[in-house]
Amino acid sequence: METISSKMLCIAKRKFFKHGLKILIVVLLSVIYGCKNDDFVIDDAKHAFFSEDMTRVIFICEKLIEKEPDNPVLYFLLYATRGSIKDAKLRAESKRHFHDKESLQKIHIWAQRNFDQYPHTAGAEHLYALASYFTGDYQTAIKHWESMSRMRERLGLKKSPEEYALLSNAYLEIGEREKAFSLIQKAFELAPDNYKIISDLANFYHETGDFVKAERYYKEVIEMEPNYANAPYNLGLLYQKQKKFKEALDMFGKALEIIPDMTEALYAKGYIFIQTGKRKEAKKTFEKILKIDSNNQYAIEGIEWLKNKQNDMEISEVK
Repeated sequence: METISSKMLCIAKRKFFKHGLKILIVVLLSVIYGCKNDDFVIDDAKHAFFSEDMTRVIFICEKLIEKEPDNPVLYFLLYATRGSIKDAKLRAESKRHFHDKESLQKIHIWAQRNFDQYPHTAGAEHLYALASYFTGDYQTAIKHWESMSRMRERLGLKKSPEEYALLSNAYLEIGEREKAFSLIQKAFELAPDNYKIISDLANFYHETGDFVKAERYYKEVIEMEPNYANAPYNLGLLYQKQKKFKEALDMFGKALEIIPDMTEALYAKGYIFIQTGKRKEAKKTFEKILKIDSNNQYAIEGIEWLKNKQNDMEISEVK
């Protein structure tokens, strides 16, 4: 049986004064039957999310990550707020968890357990849908996002543009482009001045190959919200696909001005250096990434590739 930690007791004490006897009963039952630390650690953040207090969710998660740096659910909750994570280490850790099967499984189990516990709570259903999306179960994600929309309609609540945008992404993943387009259009109609929705629209055109429209909307986002690093980064990727390397490097540079430790932009720069034969610059760039995130697999593989190419050159010279 797990013992309750001092950290859990502190949280329980705080909640007791806030919620009374109900919390005390939960704590006593957890001592009798055992309870995972995660359930207590993320409880405040989860309920803040359910009440749509995203500022509080971000504040709680960032504080808790200092104590629980390997808890993937905290990074998942941070992502779910759709807030930009500017801290390089937090962003790197989020990426690691979202690319790690074991972490994704933990996130999915946690989200499903919460949905089973709160089946009529929009926040719980949204988190379960988002976790399903991350694990590649797009049909389940669609099912629950659509269910959540129907729930909002029954309650007389307006549909949010974010819901339409998320559904659009899921439909795009299963190849239903027309449905995806109609949904992202609805999101845009509801929030034509929301830079994140415009960015989602740009991403749709990017993914579907309409580079002219994608470029137009990325530029619109950059003008509208100069501190949103994803827009110049994604525009850089668009230019890179078109082999417009100078323009791509300029955009990655803009993204790095906003977030200097943005490893995704650094890696994209490094890859362009490889594409243009500037291997020394590529190596320096990958090494810079590893100073920020020593476990960055893309940078590690990039350096390994450069070493192998160097070895091949030396062998050919000997021959």
